[in-house]
Amino acid sequence: MSGFPEQDITGQKFGNLIAQHRVSPKGKRPLLWAFKCDCGKVVSVSKCNVICGYTKSCVDCGHKTQDKKITKHGMCNTREYHKYAQAKSRCQCPTNARYKDYGGRGIEFKFESFKQFFSELGICPPNRTLDRIDNGGHYEIGNVRWATSEEQYGIGRRRKKSSL
Repeated sequence: MSGFPEQDITGQKFGNLIAQHRVSPKGKRPLLWAFKCDCGKVVSVSKCNVICGYTKSCVDCGHKTQDKKITKHGMCNTREYHKYAQAKSRCQCPTNARYKDYGGRGIEFKFESFKQFFSELGICPPNRTLDRIDNGGHYEIGNVRWATSEEQYGIGRRRKKSSL
């Protein structure tokens, strides 16, 4: 269990999907909900995927998401895409284990698409990870880079050491 209270999203719209009702039994994961697409089709989808913006429509209706376009063009299994998805989840999905350190403290993911993210950063060089230049700033154009651990050292939030 994530420790977060269950949120009723019935009637709320996410992209082309409107939440209808919970499908999975209470306490079961993943938390599946029935969503009605703008085309009329009802689909069962992970609540987190819809809330976080990974799923925006049913597959058959023609409202293809950015993620589907990326999959079609072979970018979904790249290191760059995984870093994009991980950063977006840390900022936008309260069930992410790292949410409290990112979205929970106000860090926003401001890239509109993977295409925009990739245009800003390009291919990730070996031994580099995604870094925000201003640690208090958002994931956005001008504040992200591929950095080595040495470049990141000392920039991150300091953890308080327990005194034993």
